[in-house]
Amino acid sequence: MSKDFDDLFLREDSNIKPPHIDGAKYLVNGEVKPWKGKTQAVYSPVFNSKSDKSNELGVYPMMEGQAVMDCLDAAVHAYNYGRGEWPGATMAFRIQCMEKFLAGLKAKRDEIVTLLQWEICKNSADSQKEVDRTIIYIQDTIKEAKALHNRESTFTNDSGVFAHTRRAPIGVVLCLGPFNYPFNETYTTLIPAILMGNTVVMKLPRTGVLCHFP
Repeated sequence: MSKDFDDLFLREDSNIKPPHIDGAKYLVNGEVKPWKGKTQAVYSPVFNSKSDKSNELGVYPMMEGQAVMDCLDAAVHAYNYGRGEWPGATMAFRIQCMEKFLAGLKAKRDEIVTLLQWEICKNSADSQKEVDRTIIYIQDTIKEAKALHNRESTFTNDSGVFAHTRRAPIGVVLCLGPFNYPFNETYTTLIPAILMGNTVVMKLPRTGVLCHFP
């Protein structure tokens, strides 16, 4: 019984090495900036055998003060009452940008899966499902955005009244992610908000944060 339990731990002579992410940075106004303030180390629930030492997986910024307000101000300025470059862009252009993001996400799939396993101790199959489900969700959202754009390109007739209806962005959106599905649930709020022309302030979950950095 004890041998079976010991096998649950990472052995010191194992060739498996934990990932390490330098997350001392943040994205604001389309630019990734280094974070020079306080950071929080992230430790894996997976311990080494025959020791009480956990594996440090990286750090993330403990953002506060003016830096936080700078992020909010950047989102407000980018929206600019709906007259900003992104909310004023065509749906075709936004879809093109989202497809480029999706291609980059697919290239990082395995790395994200590994981080989910190490940081929140989710097994391999569930980690893969979470990332793959997110990829499928983005593909479906893009597909629906294209269909919506096509429907809005034509006039509708209701009882002899012709109308041309178009959906518009609503403003600055705050997106939050939970710890149990830190990747999928975060992007199911972020992707439609961005695709429809809103600007976003994104708060990452403190548990499961590193999977967003690759």
